[in-house]
Amino acid sequence: MDSLDDPEVARLTQMLSGALVTQAVATAAALGLGDALADEAGSSAEVAERCGADPEGVHRLLGALATLGIVERLNADFFCLTDLGQLLRSDHPRSLRSWAVVQGQLMAPLLAGLLPAVTTGGSAAPGVFGCSFYEHLAVNPELDAHWNRAMAETALSWFEDDDLLGGVDWPNVSRVVDVGAGLGATLAVLLRRCPHLGGVVYDLANVVGGAPAFLESAGVGERVEVVGGSFFDSVPQGGDVYLLVRVLFNWPDDDALAILKACRRAMTHGARLLVIDHVLGEEAGSDAARLNDLNLLVMGGRARTLAGWNGLVDDAGLKLVGHPGYSSLGRPWAALVLEVR
Repeated sequence: MDSLDDPEVARLTQMLSGALVTQAVATAAALGLGDALADEAGSSAEVAERCGADPEGVHRLLGALATLGIVERLNADFFCLTDLGQLLRSDHPRSLRSWAVVQGQLMAPLLAGLLPAVTTGGSAAPGVFGCSFYEHLAVNPELDAHWNRAMAETALSWFEDDDLLGGVDWPNVSRVVDVGAGLGATLAVLLRRCPHLGGVVYDLANVVGGAPAFLESAGVGERVEVVGGSFFDSVPQGGDVYLLVRVLFNWPDDDALAILKACRRAMTHGARLLVIDHVLGEEAGSDAARLNDLNLLVMGGRARTLAGWNGLVDDAGLKLVGHPGYSSLGRPWAALVLEVR
């Protein structure tokens, strides 16, 4: 048998091509190719002019994107977006354009440092960027904007119709504080479901600068206060419910504990903290988070089992009062409901 006909060789070869696929889609996103083809089909030369790129390079990129189902080749040199490609439009309600950009320009370089990260057990960011992950974002405002937009895009895509936010009795809640909120997309989803709620978007000042416009576009701007600050120092008081959505898995245990303690100091007895994060199955290889945990490793964070969560929660002076189970998105996404111990 020719080695190329060996199914195991073919499978591993396909796995090793994943970086190329990521960069093809990420490059299309960075060029704004989805916006360039949003309203009408075009030749590679027309698309290149709209994107400010080289016609031959764009022609070759479009050819590759056609094999991936991002665009459809209508003739030898005429292309249009597919339904899949529509997600690369900036104005699509389920847009993943910024998510694609950060995968190509942020996560791909970081994952190149996976070997030293596995060797040392520490984040790859200092070796790749010369600083921590979030410090790198802070000094690259365009990339930081894409990161914050990506977090908002994926929150809208993943949580709009999901059940993870259902672990709290929302009719009896008035004020929600979204900690590490980014632009506030998760809070926006919640406020659109519950018209009686008001809330606070809390994150670093350079992050929440774009929150008012985003929240206004989501139709909840008048019901949200935007506050800048560090969750390592303090968290706004007065919340009936606090949210930590896709925050703690970005940090090692010491930092995650410091964030939980800051929330605990802000909480009164009776307040609740809703954590939406990865909860790993105890058995090895039990869910997709085992692979995503490598992303977290190079960033400096980690996924945790329920036992790991219980240890952090207890050390923070909190107690687990609800674990509604895994998301309809599937494992490992889960909600943990915490109260003051």
